[in-house]
Amino acid sequence: MFEAGSAAGESIFWWNKGNGEFSSLPLVDYARVATHLFVYDFEGDGDLDIFLGDTANDETDILINNGKHVFSIISSIPVAAKSIARIHGYGPASILYSGGYYDFLPTFDDTDVTVRSLEMDNTPSPLTGATLTINDSVPVGSDIIYYLSNDGGVTWEGPVTSGDPFQFNTSDDLRWRADLSTTDTVVTPAIYDISLSWTISSSPGPTSITPPAAPTALSGEALSKDSIRWNFVDNANNEDRFYIAQIVDSTKTTVADTAPVAVSNLAFLDETELLTNTKYCNRFAFASNAGGSSSASGEYACVATLADVAQNATATTVSNTRIDLAWELGQNPPMTEFSVKELNTGLFVQPDARLGTDEAWFSFINWNEGDANIIDLAPGTEYTFAIYARNFDSIKTEPVTVVATTSGEPPRLVFTKTATIIPMESTTVALAIRYFPVLAPLKAADDVSKTAWPIFLLGAISLAYASSKRAAHDLGRIKRIIYIPHVCFLGTESAFKKLTAHRILPLRDEHFESFCVWRKRTRLAMAGTFLFLLINIAATMTFAFILNALPSVAAPDDSGEEVRIGDTIQYQLAVENSGPGAVGPVTITDEIRQNLAFQTDSTTSTHEGAFSYDASTRILSIAIASIPETEKALITFRTRVSGDDPTSATNQGILSSTVLEAPLTSNLTSNPIVEFLTIKEEEDETDIIQKGIDQEEQQNGEKETETVQPPPDTTPPGAPDILEAVILRILPLETPGLFDVTFRIQGLSDNDTKIIDATMETGSTASYDIPGPLWVFTPTFRLAIGDHVMAVTAYDSAGNQSSATLIRFTLSSPECFDAIDNDGDGVSDFPADPGCLATSDTTEADEPMQINVVAQCLDETDNDADGLIDYPADPGCESSSDTDETDRAIELLRIKPQCNDEIDNDGDGRVDFPQDPGCRGYEDSDETNLPLSEILAVAKETAEKQGTAVVITLGIVNAIALAAIPNLLPLLQLVFTQPFFLLGRTRRRQYGIVYNSFSKLPVDLATVRLVDENGNIVRSHITDAAGRYILTHVPQGRYRIEVSKNGFSAKSQYVAAGAEKDGTFDYPYTGALLEVAADGLVTRNIPIDPIQQELSHLVLVRGIIKKKIIHTAAVSGPILSLIIALLAPMALTAGVFLAHLFLYSIFRRLAIAARPPKFGSVFDHDNNQTIKNVIVRIFENKYSKLLDTQITDARGRYSFLVGQNAYFLTFEHPQYEKIRSRVYDFGNKTQHEVISESFPMMRKQS
Repeated sequence: MFEAGSAAGESIFWWNKGNGEFSSLPLVDYARVATHLFVYDFEGDGDLDIFLGDTANDETDILINNGKHVFSIISSIPVAAKSIARIHGYGPASILYSGGYYDFLPTFDDTDVTVRSLEMDNTPSPLTGATLTINDSVPVGSDIIYYLSNDGGVTWEGPVTSGDPFQFNTSDDLRWRADLSTTDTVVTPAIYDISLSWTISSSPGPTSITPPAAPTALSGEALSKDSIRWNFVDNANNEDRFYIAQIVDSTKTTVADTAPVAVSNLAFLDETELLTNTKYCNRFAFASNAGGSSSASGEYACVATLADVAQNATATTVSNTRIDLAWELGQNPPMTEFSVKELNTGLFVQPDARLGTDEAWFSFINWNEGDANIIDLAPGTEYTFAIYARNFDSIKTEPVTVVATTSGEPPRLVFTKTATIIPMESTTVALAIRYFPVLAPLKAADDVSKTAWPIFLLGAISLAYASSKRAAHDLGRIKRIIYIPHVCFLGTESAFKKLTAHRILPLRDEHFESFCVWRKRTRLAMAGTFLFLLINIAATMTFAFILNALPSVAAPDDSGEEVRIGDTIQYQLAVENSGPGAVGPVTITDEIRQNLAFQTDSTTSTHEGAFSYDASTRILSIAIASIPETEKALITFRTRVSGDDPTSATNQGILSSTVLEAPLTSNLTSNPIVEFLTIKEEEDETDIIQKGIDQEEQQNGEKETETVQPPPDTTPPGAPDILEAVILRILPLETPGLFDVTFRIQGLSDNDTKIIDATMETGSTASYDIPGPLWVFTPTFRLAIGDHVMAVTAYDSAGNQSSATLIRFTLSSPECFDAIDNDGDGVSDFPADPGCLATSDTTEADEPMQINVVAQCLDETDNDADGLIDYPADPGCESSSDTDETDRAIELLRIKPQCNDEIDNDGDGRVDFPQDPGCRGYEDSDETNLPLSEILAVAKETAEKQGTAVVITLGIVNAIALAAIPNLLPLLQLVFTQPFFLLGRTRRRQYGIVYNSFSKLPVDLATVRLVDENGNIVRSHITDAAGRYILTHVPQGRYRIEVSKNGFSAKSQYVAAGAEKDGTFDYPYTGALLEVAADGLVTRNIPIDPIQQELSHLVLVRGIIKKKIIHTAAVSGPILSLIIALLAPMALTAGVFLAHLFLYSIFRRLAIAARPPKFGSVFDHDNNQTIKNVIVRIFENKYSKLLDTQITDARGRYSFLVGQNAYFLTFEHPQYEKIRSRVYDFGNKTQHEVISESFPMMRKQS
């Protein structure tokens, strides 16, 4: 007990002894008159401390109890607390108000608290109403709501307004409650004084007035963004008041009321001053009169107020294809949903920022807080966007519209690429196989007429003819070829007489003069023939050199310096934005070819971006956020030359952006690979002897040899090939988490291997003397649950140890020992679960009981045909009563070959294929470097597989790669094998077709190879004019199909993997492994992507001129042979001419596409004159992929043959405005179509 304001001006603390007696213990001299106080444990030490305000002395103190009832002041301020209250519930005390001084300890630390009164009146007389008179302080940012209860706080009604009478249903326990809240921790609401008066009925019995009947059929609808109308059915005729109340946890809060106006027969009541787009629930309707309130109506589902419209909406043009929208939330909550509709097209903005048909709704947060970037718009077009909002009941607002027009001119981007060679460290080269370039005339067999080699071939035929005597005789009979005077040279007469002596000519002197003339003319004719042949050969070579000198029409390629395997190539991509405006985002994709290894974390950029590399597709993706106007973004990355197939390291990037009509392709960099095998020999002072030939003698070219005695056997055996590794059984031990684990490892080793060792990472080792190269090893190790690694090594008879083959696995507890009910039968583990035969049983599944059946592990029969019988010999038997001998392979272990396990197994400083010279491929299980003799054999074998001639002379190995003629060999193969293809035509029903993934047209002269998992070519075929191929008699196995064709990628990046249909082609092949049965047939349809590039008008015109020159050279052969046939009309010359004409026709058919059945034309809009040299490009519509380019001829004609897809055309000419056609959709067509529409072009304004 605390006595405040004693006569001595002191406050005395009286201590309760526990028996009802009090004594004034040490606290007796606190000279304060406490006008406001409470007792509370401020320190949390279990002792009550004191907080008091002394109004007389204008002071407020906190007194801390030391546990022995001795108090000390820890805080004091010169302001008296005018009102003090303790928070109801838990937590520290808080000052509701202390005379305007808010820094007093402790501060108000709760934003939502309740203050409740004690019992105010519990007299038997029924309470009918009460009035609160309140003196409080409610600063801005805070609130106090008052409630009354006349049933002891079981239910509360309110809110109650100060001074307004509040009516109850009759009861007899009156209390008040105040809920204080604040949203601003700086301000504090305070209650100074509360007075409560109440009324009771005049008699203790029930009142004579009956409360009205409750309303029914409550429903609600939103009227506006801040009001809801609640509709109901009035069922009473004695009411004078209606109200809507929210009831939550027995607290009844009136939210809409007709009081103080008396109202009857009402059908609805409006709840106002609500929050925008907010759901309101737990509403009930009541009727009331002097006798009290009715019972509650039924509750209606939640109703949301209407949403506010988007505020301050703007539209900003960013580029010729992009417009940015922005708007503000208004009074809506952040989760309010918005939708944007373009009114001219009727389309909606989609999640990918493009226009689409779906009415997409997203919250303000998901709209990036009112920031929408709309892309892929048409240049120079006006767009009207309507922004809608909707409330949580999906009721839309009126739209807010904004208008913007895309710019007409896109930013100009320049995309280039360079390659820098970083040579590998210098090594001693013991073996180098070098590819020599082939003559240019044989390089471009795709367009055979370019090289004019038919002229060269028929020239050789002419040479053979001209060298014959018959030619001399025939040509001598030609009249008036050359004027020859009638004078014979010395020796002519003797020659004439010799001929006449042998009766070749008649013995008449008058024939002498004609013979003289005949002989001279014959000699001159032969000389003319030889001269023609020389001119023909010179013309052929000249055209070949001209062909090499002219720039390529396909792409301005960059042929760089030579590289070796092991060298690093650093590529740099440059994207220059010459404006107008910034460009972003920009995406670059770069396919890393098979003979290059991408170096992770080598990608850098001068501009902010993200990089990713997909090892499965070998695609490097670079996303640049933005490139400002006049700036150049430089992106670099590195690759290491890891192979020699193909014989050049090529690379090219593709750039795409929303400002581009079609992706840009960079120039193609190409670096010839000159060495594909390099061996580093240890350097010492002794001579290196290889295959019995001294190295120095080899270099001098001498043929003397020196025999060397073989050294002792120090060559380790090859690492064992693990064919299978399984866990046979897991035996739990007494130590928790430890098991005896038995493995079954089947492997294949070298013939000289004698012992196999298995070693765990813990150091435990088991050995096995193998009976032969094929062995089965069953070691047992004591292991814990978790990840483990087993190393398997081999030893030969000389004790040499091989490198290790690693087996990685995860050990988990068997089901019958893991304390888990795995089969859901209510019991777990051995012996409780009937499905468990032992603790090592791997499954709890119940097995059917076998009656009168002899156990397989005791029947003296090899039931599983593994060569082992019964327990304990058969590893599938766990006991003699086991009914199944089948080996239980609990878990197949993952085995990685040495050449793909990221470990330097042979310690030569090089890891895995292709860096380690001991690796033949990724599947090679032994990294050990081969001796030179085997290296030569491997090189020869590899060269033979690749069609490469290998010549070994005095230790120097040179290879001329005939495969460097990429299309000549497929052409010759097609020419000489196609007739045999026709022989089986009636028997074959299925073909595979290689086709253009965009135009859906077949691709001829493409090389189709079937490659096994080790990279070996198993079958190959060349497609015919219809793109058909067939691979027959394929051995059983897993294979990939590879396609090579100039101007096309190796596989399609645009046809989705696993697609069932692509146009009219079923189940297109996209690079996955194929499972082929024995003697199988492979006929999958294969899409490949064209590699096209937009070239300038000058380059294209130059290409047309070059083709005309080449065609002129090609046609000169038949023309010249025709002249000879006319001058010498004999069977032989006619045959030569027909042979010329036949070959010319064949190669022209292969090199030049057939004319389409109809043409379109391009003409001047003003004078209707056709326009020549117009660049006409055809694009695939979905990806804007360039498929082909043509130039109109002298009559302004063009034509495109297309397949089942959608396309559009563009027309360009330096003197005319560029135009774009409509979209031609042939997706539903079943046959090929020809695009041949005529277009007018407008001249550019000067």
